[in-house]
Formats: sequence, C-alpha cells, structure tokens
Amino acid sequence: MQEKERLANELFLKQPNMLGSVLALSQISASFEKVGFALDILFTCFQAMKESGLSWPAITEEDHDKQLGRYVGILSSARISAQALLRSP
Repeated sequence: MQEKERLANELFLKQPNMLGSVLALSQISASFEKVGFALDILFTCFQAMKESGLSWPAITEEDHDKQLGRYVGILSSARISAQALLRSP
C-alpha cells in the first residue's frame, strides 16, 4: 500500500492531469473496483516509464482533450461501419 501511495504522490507532482482523469471516473459512476483497476494501470505505466529511463512529458488538459476527441471519433466511425455492415445483404 505504501508503494501505491508513493506512486500516487509522485504522479500528482509529475502527471496531475492523468491522475485527475482516473480519479474523475468515480464522478461518472464508475465503481470503486473500476477506478482501482484504472489506477493500477496508470501506476504500472508510470513505473515502467520511470524504469525505462525515458522521460514522460507532462500530459496537459489540451493533450487529453485532443486524444479523447480522437477516441470518440474512432468509436463513432466503428459504430457507423458496424451499422452499415449489419444492413448490407
């Protein structure tokens, strides 16, 4: 538990927007288990990046919004394509 607390503190200092995005999942009715799972993934990625010796640039709100927009666009395209396939003979 202390390791996760240490990582959370370090993430708060180096990647506050990423940590905030995961913690905000609880505000959109994600269960405690799902938020915990997302935190574990974030901790694992953060720890792996640190151990790789590479730097992880701070993810800004603008970066996050841009990638979220791309993700929504991809999902919309996939949904439209799936609907078209279901209608084709």
